[in-house]
Amino acid sequence: MLLEILPQALSGDTPLEAALSGRFNFAALDVEGAPARFRTGATAVHVRHEGAPESADSVLVQYVKDGRTRWVRAKAVVMASGGWVNGTS
Repeated sequence: MLLEILPQALSGDTPLEAALSGRFNFAALDVEGAPARFRTGATAVHVRHEGAPESADSVLVQYVKDGRTRWVRAKAVVMASGGWVNGTS
């Protein structure tokens, strides 16, 4: 799936070769204007829908990276952590 979203993130002549032995390009994960951005090394500290979750057009995310607090508005969010962390309220 990563190759479909950000093909420049992995090197390889074929998708299988890239997945099995391709070199990973970490810089490609967080490029302005890309269809998706992965904020590696960041810790999300606040995530909320802008409006009712079932009808909200965006999500507001506050995160900390390199000692600085930042905000981003997104159409969708995937949070990778233990299930006991990603609660809803």
